[in-house]
Amino acid sequence: MAAAWAPRSSRPPSSAASPDHPDALDVLAPVALGNEASWRALRRAGATWYAEGELTPDNEVDPRDHVVHRFRR
Repeated sequence: MAAAWAPRSSRPPSSAASPDHPDALDVLAPVALGNEASWRALRRAGATWYAEGELTPDNEVDPRDHVVHRFRR
């Protein structure tokens, strides 16, 4: 199941965000710095490394260190 899910999850989210925020120029995707598989998948989908810093994680077991990737629309 995970193998089939991964390609869909790494599709650029810019088209999905269009109906909610049609004037947005970019879509940002924060990922835990240590989650190299996820940020590499974002890059394969066309995202660029945009910023790095501390964010409150969605999952409390994740570290605060994050990278933010950007999809240009």
